[in-house]
Amino acid sequence: VDNTVPAATISTPSAEVYRSRGLPISFSATDTNFSSYTLYYRTTTANGDVTSDWVTVTAGTAAGDQNSSIDTTYPLINSRIQLWFDAVDLAGNHSEVSYVPLYIDNISPTFSLRINGGDTYSNDRNVSVAFIDLQDEPFGATSSMSTYWLGTRDAIVPASPWTGTSYTDELSAGDGTKSIYGIVCDAAGNSSAVAMDSIILDQTEPAMATF
Repeated sequence: VDNTVPAATISTPSAEVYRSRGLPISFSATDTNFSSYTLYYRTTTANGDVTSDWVTVTAGTAAGDQNSSIDTTYPLINSRIQLWFDAVDLAGNHSEVSYVPLYIDNISPTFSLRINGGDTYSNDRNVSVAFIDLQDEPFGATSSMSTYWLGTRDAIVPASPWTGTSYTDELSAGDGTKSIYGIVCDAAGNSSAVAMDSIILDQTEPAMATF
């Protein structure tokens, strides 16, 4: 008599994370009479409300006492999903199902830059830089952001932590038109296109007219 359910785990990913397509899923099952396994997914909202039926990602069979590790890839969708792994032994016992929520995202975020709220001139080299009109489909505006880059066209500062949508930057010395370039990266690793805004730095005092 075999009443022992197989041990089933999803080891990668191990927690709710953002991922782009093509990264591996690792899962395993152990039982003295291991027979078969199935990996499913279904889509959900950000709150976990189910929006689709279960779809089989991969399935297979195995015999004997073994720990089977299978690598596959995420389904080709942009959505929040639940991964669900079920193993069955020869006696028909189903595992206590292992599941993990996961965000699948390969869409690049979009945004615009504004220096000093769109001012044309500044008399101070220290300016504010705002990331506006930020969109990161399908997960909203800022919830899935992870890093930003800011700087000149040839020297964008790498891998700064994402802590908000407004930052400060220092313009180069000397009067004239100054441009700031930026990139944002979402939590799945998708980078935006480069955005740019310009402002005229004028720190020269007006000359007094003499009569």
